[in-house]
Amino acid sequence: MSGFTVQILPPPSLNNAFVNSKAGKGRFKSKEYRNWCAYACATIKSVVPSQSRVGGKFMVAINLPSKMAGDMDNRVKGILDALVTSTRIDDDKHMDELRVSRRAEHQFAIVTVSPIGEPT
Repeated sequence: MSGFTVQILPPPSLNNAFVNSKAGKGRFKSKEYRNWCAYACATIKSVVPSQSRVGGKFMVAINLPSKMAGDMDNRVKGILDALVTSTRIDDDKHMDELRVSRRAEHQFAIVTVSPIGEPT
């Protein structure tokens, strides 16, 4: 099991990913975030074959666009959730290491997932 790398557009900031119900009955995903989730999952599934999925403990390296505005940490959760929803990782609770940088010279986030130790 060697892991994988995928390029996706960065998700909206968590500040814009959820909206409050007008009826005051909780929060839900914004249209922008729902659209990004659908795009990200479809992209991950089309680029990363299911046999390349990483089970067990893993590390993630995320290289965000250098010109992206906002806090880097507000983008991480959406990327991890897309990896889980696309079934290319089991659950982000198995992540033992996370590296986030803002150096990519294009509009995409470069996401690399690598197994740690023996697969389960």
